[in-house]
Amino acid sequence: MNSKALIIGNGFLGKHIIYEFKNHGIQAIGTHFHGNDSYTKMDVRDPSSIDKAISNFKPDLIINCAANTQLDFLETNPDIAFSINAEGAKNVALSSQKNMTRLVHISTDGVFDGIRGMYTENDSLNPINNYAKSKVLGEKLVMENSDNFVIVRTNFYGFDEGNRFLFNWVLNALKQKKQLVGFTDVIFTPLQVSNLSSMILELSTTDYQGIIHLASDEVMSKYQFAVNVAQIFDFDKGLITKGSIDEHVDFVARRPKNTSLSNKKAKELLKTPIVPMTQWLYQIKNHLGEGLRDNSSLR
Repeated sequence: MNSKALIIGNGFLGKHIIYEFKNHGIQAIGTHFHGNDSYTKMDVRDPSSIDKAISNFKPDLIINCAANTQLDFLETNPDIAFSINAEGAKNVALSSQKNMTRLVHISTDGVFDGIRGMYTENDSLNPINNYAKSKVLGEKLVMENSDNFVIVRTNFYGFDEGNRFLFNWVLNALKQKKQLVGFTDVIFTPLQVSNLSSMILELSTTDYQGIIHLASDEVMSKYQFAVNVAQIFDFDKGLITKGSIDEHVDFVARRPKNTSLSNKKAKELLKTPIVPMTQWLYQIKNHLGEGLRDNSSLR
């Protein structure tokens, strides 16, 4: 069991991973671009800042969650995409290798073109936007520069304290009785973020190396995702209109349509049960209904 974990990128996923590790008695700290000390401040584009944090904390495990995921912004700013998501990944891999530290690198289901769906770890990659292209290169650079790595491809959802991301967006729209469009042709296999964090913890304790898909058993559209929220929270499903991503003209970057992932390999390797979306929705409904906003109570 790892005793110290350095979580690079203390964002939505990173915070949940830190909570999960600490809950299992593992010392964990998270870094952030806007950190204010030598332990937590890190810019993955600056190898010296990575080396400094590793030298100070001396982790047994590094989990790299750092990424810029703003698809439309990155489509017109490819230099930023590749400097963080590709070169940054390389810098982390080099530092982990130098310190002989196991590395878990978080990637995305977006590395696929979305034409077929239910992709396995061995399927060919075909990124269709700059974000995905930078993540594909990041995977390649991790594999080339680390001897002890796991690359996790995934997609996740959950309650965000900052009121961002898909679940919060759907919930807030329904609460305000706003009409929203759910894409029926955008298909994915998202994991609840705490469930994903538990899987990452278990994965980190194995000797598995290579690429692995951490995904739900449920293949659903963005439309079905929104309908699930409406049903469990007793909101009006009529507020959700079926639509196609082809009709959405505001996107700058192309989006893959079906990025569902096969989780067969993960289910053979890991014992952590996959939490169905409806089960988590009932749990979060109970907490929110009681007016609780403390992140630790929403896991």
